[in-house]
Amino acid sequence: MDRTTESADLVLLANDAMRARHRPWMILLMWAWEAVWAFAIAWPIGRMAARAYGTHPDGDGVLFRAGALELADFLMHGQRALPAVVGHMTVLVPAALVLGLLPLAALMASMMHATRDRRAPRLRQLWPHVLGSFTPMAGLLVLSAIAIVTSAAAVMALGTAVAGTYAEGHHVGGEPRADMLGLGVTAVGLLVPCFVGILHDMARAAVVRFRAKTGRAIVLAWKAMALHPVGECWSYVWRALVSWGLVALGALVAARLGGRPGVALVALFVVHQAIVLSRVALRASWLARALRSLDSAHSFSARREGPVTWPPPPPPEKETDIPVHSDEPAVPILDQGA
Repeated sequence: MDRTTESADLVLLANDAMRARHRPWMILLMWAWEAVWAFAIAWPIGRMAARAYGTHPDGDGVLFRAGALELADFLMHGQRALPAVVGHMTVLVPAALVLGLLPLAALMASMMHATRDRRAPRLRQLWPHVLGSFTPMAGLLVLSAIAIVTSAAAVMALGTAVAGTYAEGHHVGGEPRADMLGLGVTAVGLLVPCFVGILHDMARAAVVRFRAKTGRAIVLAWKAMALHPVGECWSYVWRALVSWGLVALGALVAARLGGRPGVALVALFVVHQAIVLSRVALRASWLARALRSLDSAHSFSARREGPVTWPPPPPPEKETDIPVHSDEPAVPILDQGA
């Protein structure tokens, strides 16, 4: 069976069936992908630490000591290798961002499709959807990066200008208050690049869901966000808060365990990877929510490969046509998690 036939064997899931929890293997694949790239990016730094403290009785655990004297010494003496490390990261980080669009598109395509026998799609069946989504998603990545950097720079410049203006007009105690005011303006203004990031994810989902080009995906995402802006933003925010809360918890565990070798190091590795996997699952949950929101907000032409429900219903006694996805009006959908 060729790839075209395999792709045609996929059917579109009903709106409420687009859930991250139905695709655990795809989430594990995303975790493995990120783990490999993280190892490749961090490997030179690890080798530098091993070369500097490999013969120390505590190994690189000395870098975690209070006062950070050893860490400062490591950074100062590692300046000779800094250009090589920067060059290494300059190449690998953009490559990871661009190539990471492939498993991301596969994850979203898997969450919104199933085979005609109600099974999860195989990777080779998703490949046409992944290839068709790569170019528009790459365009969205470039536009989003430009918009986020530009808006963040403008917000920080605005905060600095507000602080400077306030300090000039209030000579008594003006500078501390001006700094606080500038930080407040900057903090509020940084909501703009955050919103751009949410819209970026919605546009990515539009590319995969409707096979839209870059410009059309932005329009679809904007219209879906405009229908329920508070609900969509909150769906992203609460997952982001949980995700960063896990990072803070991991930092506390790392501070408690330190850099001790043996069982403590194994436990730290397990905790770290569990947090990474949880963050990947939360991101998959948000992308599933974005797919459902776009599916609910926009009508589309009925196709042969219509929706199926999950869990799968019992097989019919005789072969019948699969129902097509109906063009229903946009209605609010509650965020029911992954």
